[in-house]
Parts: sequence; structure tokens; C-alpha cells
Amino acid sequence: MLNIGSIDAIRDILDKINNIYESEYRKLPYQVNLLDEIHANENAHTRILLSLLRYEDNHDFPILKSFINLIKDSCIQVKNPNIEFNTSNIDGLILESNKYAIIIENKIHWAVDQKEQIDRYVKHVINERQIPASCVYVIYLTSDGNKEVSDYSMSDDTKATLGEHYVRMNYKYDILPWLNNVVLPNCTLKQDLLASAIKQYIDHLRGMFGLRDRDYKIYQTMKMKIEEVLGIDKCLTLSEKYNKLIEYDQELEKLKKLISSHRTEVTRQIMTNFFIPQFKKALMPGGYSLEYDESWDWNCGGGISGFRIKVPGWDSFEIGFEFTQPGLGGLDYGYVLNSLSISQEKTKDSFSFWTTLQDRFGAIGRNNQVWIYKKYDPFKWWSTPETMNRIIDGTLVQRLLKDIDHLVDIASEFDM
Repeated sequence: MLNIGSIDAIRDILDKINNIYESEYRKLPYQVNLLDEIHANENAHTRILLSLLRYEDNHDFPILKSFINLIKDSCIQVKNPNIEFNTSNIDGLILESNKYAIIIENKIHWAVDQKEQIDRYVKHVINERQIPASCVYVIYLTSDGNKEVSDYSMSDDTKATLGEHYVRMNYKYDILPWLNNVVLPNCTLKQDLLASAIKQYIDHLRGMFGLRDRDYKIYQTMKMKIEEVLGIDKCLTLSEKYNKLIEYDQELEKLKKLISSHRTEVTRQIMTNFFIPQFKKALMPGGYSLEYDESWDWNCGGGISGFRIKVPGWDSFEIGFEFTQPGLGGLDYGYVLNSLSISQEKTKDSFSFWTTLQDRFGAIGRNNQVWIYKKYDPFKWWSTPETMNRIIDGTLVQRLLKDIDHLVDIASEFDM
């Protein structure tokens, strides 16, 4: 049994396994997949899917129609669809006025469900886009079907509204076979670029799930080498092998939790010892002030929060930065009504310039029109090594300050 107290022993085993993998990988002929290299996130996967669904041939949408066929008992008739990305924060939206709407929520990388997320999307297409409730579909698109929508995101009322129009779909067992068996074979010779793109995407997905032929060969070799390194005797029965692997897995899980706990503490130190002092100092020359919940531990213990910037002369608004997912993830930023305005029940209708400001910022509204916001690219995920290093060396604070000044300039002619 692996001794969790011996870190050197653990590192030795991991080094051996990694060396075996690299040795086997070097034996393979050189191959490249551009999607592998850009590390596509949920948004990228959604854009790729929507781009395929937009394909039109002589006023027909064959790829979209075949995709809709994946929805059992669907009565959707495609005529002139609008296919939208990130409208009102909806990953993918396919709709025709007064006919139907298909909401696609992409969770291929296990993004955390947001509060009332599906509820908001369904209300939007019914109330704002005038789609009959009986014609609204939601596709909850996951990696392999193991992730389920939470009650936190989709209420019982929304489940009742959707009924069988709530569709669980996944990339491994739905999208990948659909691309490989339906979409690709129907590409004609004149569509060589489309076929090439689909082949690349199929290969990328196969790589994600360890289904490439070369990956399978490495896996088989690795499986034998791992048993050898871990001292699992070939004479053991399958039951005995299973029990030994469980023992190793449990010990490694303890180590993982130990490392995760230490990483959490280091993250907290980076935010409190570097980010806050640097940010407060950088804001002072412009007369800005930083507000945040000092009891919040920067998502180290879970929860979702952020920080606000008070701007001199602004009575109704503040500049807000909010993490929408635990773990310092999914950062939104923009203009937010302050607590006084909210208590006075002010909405977008209280401000004649609201739509103009929203258009100039290139953003959308959210949360009962409390926010004018958009994603804080490229630093919407703060738990990455790159972002943490930028916090430590101060470059992220300078970027934040530049974007705050830009927000103030955009709103300079309005009574904020």
C-alpha cells in the first residue's frame, strides 16, 4: 500500500509513469490538431457547433436539421432560423419568431451551474423573444452525460414548463457520433474546407475522450507499465487487482486534497498580500475607492462574489467586477447600480442614457437590469498560473486600472 507520508515515493512513481508516457508518445509519427493547441473552452466549442449549424445550401439547413433530429419527438420545422451566440448570456440560441427556440447550455468542461441560469434563459425567450412556452427547448450539453443540471440553476417551475423539451445531450455519445456518422459523410467534394474543419473537430473530440487510435495504443502500454510500477502482480485475480487500485486511488486522493488545501491558502495570500494593497494604491490617484466584502475569502472556501469601484461624482452607479463561478472564475465587469439605487427600485427605465451606454460599451443587461456588463476577457479566470503571476508582478492591476478609466470615459457625458 502506498505510504502517503512518503512524498518522495509518490513523486518517484509519478516520474516513472510520466517518463513512460513521454517515451511512448515520442514513438508516434508527428501529428498536429490546431484545436488541441488553442485549448478550446466552452465558448469556443459553442461557436464551432453554431458555425456548423449555420451551414446553408440552397436555402436549406441540412446540418441544423440533422442536429434537431437528435431531439426525440421534436416537431420543429426549420424555415429561416436565427442562430445566435451569447445573446443575453445564452451560450447558443436557435430560434424563429413565434415558432420555436432551442437554448443550448454548453458544459463540456464541467462549468459550474449559475443561480437560476436556465430559469433566466427560458424566461428571456418567452418574455423577450415572444416564443410560446410549449415551443421552447433546452439542450443541456455536457462532456459525457455524467453532469446533471442542478436545482440551483433550473427550478421545478421551469422543469414543469419544459417537460420533455428539456434534453440532456453530450459530446461523447451524441455530438461525436453525429459528426462522424451523419455530418461528415454528407459533405460533398466541393465542401472540402467544411469537411476538413469537421475532421479536425472530430479528431479533437476523440482526443479529449482518449479515443484516438494512437492514444488507445499508448493507454494499453501505460496500463501494463502502471501495474508493473505499482507492483500489481499478474497472478492476482481481477478482484484483488481492483482492490489494490482502489487503495492507491484513495491514497492519491488524500494527497490531492492536501495539495489543494495548500494551493487554496497560497491563493488567499496572493490576493490579500499582493492584489488588494496594489489595487488600492493604484486607484488612489484617480480618486477611485475599492469596496469588497472583507469576510469573503476570494472563493478559496467557495461562494461567488467580487468587488466594486466607487467613482467620484457617480451617485447611482459603480463599476462592478463579479465572479460568476466558484474558484475565481467567469469574471464579468461593467456598470452596476449601487445599493441606494437598488433600494429605490431604480431600473434601466430610470435612466434615459441606459441603452446608449449599453451600446457604447458593447454589453448586455442582466439581473433585472441592475447590470450593464460583459465578460472580462482575457482575464475572466483568475485561478490560472498566468493570471496569478500577473497579480504578483502588478501587471493585472495596471490592466484593471486601464479598463476602469475606459469605462469612466465612455460614461463621461452621462449623469451617473
